[in-house]
Amino acid sequence: MAEHPAWTTVLDEEDWQFLRRFLLSSGSLKELAQEYDISYPTVRQRLDRLIAKVRAAEEPVSQDAFHRI
Repeated sequence: MAEHPAWTTVLDEEDWQFLRRFLLSSGSLKELAQEYDISYPTVRQRLDRLIAKVRAAEEPVSQDAFHRI
């Protein structure tokens, strides 16, 4: 069986539920905002945080002690 990508290990249950709903809404942030009964900017902010989590998990860890602080 194939190993899961590193970014999948950093997502919590809430992230997975958001991602599932995002996919089922065909990526429509407007539809997600209606489903969650929140504003479009709030949904966009949530998606941006999820994107940042995935990017951070995919970035190689710096070997430089300065960057690890």
